[in-house]
Amino acid sequence: MITGKLYDYLKWLAQIALPAAGTLYVALAALWDFPAAQAVAGTVLAVDAFLGVILGISQTVYNRQIGGGVANVIPREGGGLTYSLVLDGDPADLANMKEVHFKVNTPGPADVNLQT
Repeated sequence: MITGKLYDYLKWLAQIALPAAGTLYVALAALWDFPAAQAVAGTVLAVDAFLGVILGISQTVYNRQIGGGVANVIPREGGGLTYSLVLDGDPADLANMKEVHFKVNTPGPADVNLQT
């Protein structure tokens, strides 16, 4: 599994650098008669597709190691807030997780007025 800075670099390479470089070469080849524009474009496309598949697999494996859920922020009538955590799975599964990510549900403007 690819993670961390290497993953970020390869993702940037696959999403930004390779498509940009391939497009630039093909465009300049048409204007300046550079050699083998089709071969260069095909090579860049093949390498980019390979990186995309490898990164996609790596992301899928990584996501299986992350727990998730929702953190609810609930205003109390007398003022203050109550917090509740709702997990997406069995809490016992947390022992095998590397990380847990929570979406935070905050009160809307009408709910905040309950605090005052």
